[in-house]
Amino acid sequence: MKILHKYLLKEVGSIFFLTLFFASFLFMLRSLFVVLSYMSEFTVPFYLVQDYFACVLPDILFMTFPVAALISIMVGLGRLSSDKEIMALSANGVNLVSFVTPLIIVSFLVSLGIFIFTQLYLPKVRLHETAVEQLFLFESVENIPIGRVWSMEDDFMAYIGGKDEESEMLQKLALLKHVPDQEAPLFITAQSGIIEPDFDNFILNVSLFNGSIHQNERGEPENYRFGKFEELSMDISFSVRRMEDGTYEKRLSEKSNEELREYIDLYRGMMKERMKESGLIPENMQNEHWLTQSRWLEENNRDWWKDEIVDLYRRHNRHLEEMAKRNHRSFSTFVLSFIAVGLGLQLHPRSRAWGFIFSMILYFLYYFSREMGEAMVISGTHYPMLVSWVPNILFILLGCYFLYRLGRR
Repeated sequence: MKILHKYLLKEVGSIFFLTLFFASFLFMLRSLFVVLSYMSEFTVPFYLVQDYFACVLPDILFMTFPVAALISIMVGLGRLSSDKEIMALSANGVNLVSFVTPLIIVSFLVSLGIFIFTQLYLPKVRLHETAVEQLFLFESVENIPIGRVWSMEDDFMAYIGGKDEESEMLQKLALLKHVPDQEAPLFITAQSGIIEPDFDNFILNVSLFNGSIHQNERGEPENYRFGKFEELSMDISFSVRRMEDGTYEKRLSEKSNEELREYIDLYRGMMKERMKESGLIPENMQNEHWLTQSRWLEENNRDWWKDEIVDLYRRHNRHLEEMAKRNHRSFSTFVLSFIAVGLGLQLHPRSRAWGFIFSMILYFLYYFSREMGEAMVISGTHYPMLVSWVPNILFILLGCYFLYRLGRR
């Protein structure tokens, strides 16, 4: 049996690594184009490029491992079935469930490793990735493009008309800040200015001289506002923002599980306290679950709920969804491998090409059900962790059914 196990692992492993390479390469193309655009326009140190790809790779592998495992098992077992090797093993009394056991064990160990890495290290890697992205932007300040629009951040654009080589002062600057939530974009022009990166605080220090500020609300030309200035100083921060205590505000994906739990408890406590102090909840609902009380307030006192609760409610659910996502997505490799083993052994000998087709159908169904579960967590549910694990549980039960059928042959 050991020889058969080695043969199976070699057959599936070769397809797995090939699929993993191509899938990861496709996912990395977007990051590759971003880096190449910076390298073609600005002088970016090579160590930053290496650092950036080292940070991006874990997230990419996090997505491609399940796909590669599913395709490799389905295609590998489909190849064995089409060449009648599965039939020969079964005819010689080989227990097919025992034959594929190494695939199940290896996929579980891989998922366990992904889970540990996700819990302990992935948030730190993502935080470092954000810092590297800022360094890309700040390093490019030394080579600001002249004569065209320069994207400083998602809602900030700049135009630099020229540069004085002696004083290194920028000439004929125009800055446009447009935030979708705000109806009045801000437009600033200046005769000269200086833009310098502050690496310690991750901000750009902007000093403008002899210019004007323009602001106008859409569709209301009578509300046009205009002002002149001799000197204007401003700081532009990107995705990394400094908080009051001096630390940086992290994105959801950059927070550790402990930080996510703290925020979840904080938002939940604030919601409960506000609902209790409102005096709007009837006495017969005082002992109900806080989510039930919130839903009742949403239906019966929507204005109060919208002003006092909705923002906390959304933030709470987003943090909850992020924590649930890290848990159940880590075992996607095991779940898809488990069902692929049971289904792949039952492919018809003439269905060599169907292994890849079935793997795509399975992944689509799994992805769709997983996204539905995460959407339910965001919208609010009494059992968020259970709901997020439902797709995994259903697919494992389906895999158990396939293996049960196989064992009865």
